[in-house]
Amino acid sequence: MKKIALFLWNALIISALLATISLLIVYRYIESQKVASIIIVATVIVFTALTLILLRKFAVQTAKILFSILLGIIAGLASISLFMLTDYPYFFEEKLPLALAIIAFTILILFVFFTWRKLLAGVITLIIILIILFIAVQIGNSIHLKFLESQATLWKQKGWPVDEKEIFPRSASNSLCQDWFTKLDTAINKNKNESFKHNIHELSGGIAIALSKGNELSDLIAKSPLSDNQQWESFLAANPSIIEAMNKCPHIQWFDPEQYKTKPWEIGLPKVLDLLDWVRAIDDYSMILASRDQVEEAKTLCKHIHTAAIKFYIPGQVLTNSFIGVAIDKISAHCYAGIQQITKIPWPAEFRELFKANAKTDPAWITSIFDSQRWYGYRFYQYYGSIGNVPPALAPLSKWQAFNNALLRQDAEYSLNAITAMNEWIKTTPDFENNFYKWHEMHAKENKLIERRSAFTLDWNYIYARMIHRTLIWNLLLAMDDVYLYHQQNNKLPDNAAMLPNPLPMDAFTEQPLHYLKIDETHFIVYSTGPDEIDHKGASIYVSGPLEVSKQQDIGYHVGVGP
Repeated sequence: MKKIALFLWNALIISALLATISLLIVYRYIESQKVASIIIVATVIVFTALTLILLRKFAVQTAKILFSILLGIIAGLASISLFMLTDYPYFFEEKLPLALAIIAFTILILFVFFTWRKLLAGVITLIIILIILFIAVQIGNSIHLKFLESQATLWKQKGWPVDEKEIFPRSASNSLCQDWFTKLDTAINKNKNESFKHNIHELSGGIAIALSKGNELSDLIAKSPLSDNQQWESFLAANPSIIEAMNKCPHIQWFDPEQYKTKPWEIGLPKVLDLLDWVRAIDDYSMILASRDQVEEAKTLCKHIHTAAIKFYIPGQVLTNSFIGVAIDKISAHCYAGIQQITKIPWPAEFRELFKANAKTDPAWITSIFDSQRWYGYRFYQYYGSIGNVPPALAPLSKWQAFNNALLRQDAEYSLNAITAMNEWIKTTPDFENNFYKWHEMHAKENKLIERRSAFTLDWNYIYARMIHRTLIWNLLLAMDDVYLYHQQNNKLPDNAAMLPNPLPMDAFTEQPLHYLKIDETHFIVYSTGPDEIDHKGASIYVSGPLEVSKQQDIGYHVGVGP
């Protein structure tokens, strides 16, 4: 019986060690999971059998050594866990996993060397290490929970919303808006016609390029295969019904916040990619209509796009949905810009007033974005059920909530303090009623606050730049319109901005007037310096796509007044 027990013990530990080593090596180099599994099983069986045969005369000694190795592995992992508690998650990024591997291997060797003959000493040492780990986890967990409680108290004292009903005051609108998304999904994805989507994106992208290069849109539209796509007519037939369903949707709030209180990272979102495809298709159609002199119908489509955008601008909107609203808003502005580039005529007074109104930012919406991210961060650190960026061998510890809390303690303090500082700034410094965003101050503050990346890192520069860009594009339309008005009255382009009928609107990034540049007798650029606040003289104009805060590029329109 003793021999059988020793044999089973040795076989179990050896096969476990071989399986672990094989997993680390094989899955890294072999893509097929089936092939990798066969190799691992074969390796474990063959090498376990060979090892047991070779060591059959030393079964007792082998069992002791294997037990020492097991103790050493547990002690090494426990020691790594203690190191992690000091500076997670930066330990892995700054001090490298190699350092942890060396520590664990050293402890393993020491255990085997000193305890395989004195197993009791090894067991006692391991117990001491585990007790120290347990105490450290409990202390870290207690500090973490007290910090979260103190943050919630601080926010309440400041009069900031804390619970879900305050953060997200609007009711869930899934049932009222689902018809809109179902209909546009059907229209966009009917028959899974990928060429239809490709044609939409191709024309939409071409429009953005034309508005940045001074190219004529009429030429681009005439060459587009979109109108000839067999799905185009059915899409146009379905569009009135889609717009009707959109108008019945009061706002976009796609979740019940109480339901996601303990799991905010699982919040559901509408099918925004289909929505963006639908918006791009409407924009494309408005350009086609304008090129056919059906300008009033084209203008109406631009208004529908903006209506879709404002469905997202509600207090308590989650960040992702706010980004979608801003993206749709930009397409709406590009829609009007494209129509004017085609028609070459200034807008009536009511449209200028519309652009001014669209440039306004609702303070309740933009400040609530920061509130919702504060809530998200708070719940993230309060309920997050697992940790990432840890050695696979420590994955079981992620089921221990106290360990999670202790591990994320320093990270939570850093992140939530930064979020609190940003919330304080956004509520007190900018003047959103008059579109004074204070971008320069925000940019400097963000760079000072974000000293290192955290598990819940937010790029506030990028977030805020997207919000500012929303105002900027409507101001650019006003500036562009002034140039067309001057050209209509004088049959030539102004040589400089001082000749325009109205002062140039404000650049929301610099709080200085926007820029006007005459390229030649028929082309001009109106532009903002963009987030870098450097005037690049219109050398490279950004119109659409991801907004890069650090990119040296002006934001604006490069258009013409003649053929």
